[in-house]
Amino acid sequence: MKPFKLLMILATTSLIGASSLYANSSYENNDRKLVKKQKHKGGLKSIFKKLNISTEQRASLKIIFKETRNEIQKLRSSIKSERANKHARKSRGDISKFINSNGFNKQGFIKKSTHKSQRMIQLRANKFEKIINILTSEQRLEFAKLLNAKQK
Repeated sequence: MKPFKLLMILATTSLIGASSLYANSSYENNDRKLVKKQKHKGGLKSIFKKLNISTEQRASLKIIFKETRNEIQKLRSSIKSERANKHARKSRGDISKFINSNGFNKQGFIKKSTHKSQRMIQLRANKFEKIINILTSEQRLEFAKLLNAKQK
């Protein structure tokens, strides 16, 4: 009876010790993620607070951010649905479309592969263009300075 109790206590102790080690490492990972989030927190919004923008400009910026966020969400959901369809068909991007008797259509493959990332870049570029058009020339210069300082 005593060896069984001793074995149970030892097993329980080692289980608790192992779980506390695992929990500690996951806390460290969460801390790194939190620090990264805090560095990014605010993004452009923190810069606009320093620009002394008018209420009309602020309202326009909110609309731009909301529209861009909705467009990005639509794009991400379409990408997810495409991935789900590919997995359902057991297809790996249909690379066979780019192989023929003449060889491999490298340009076609690159064009298809980069289409989604190009669309995301276009959305971001459109957002910045709209933002810049809202700002006055003085605000544009200050915006560029603040953005440059934030990236360093």
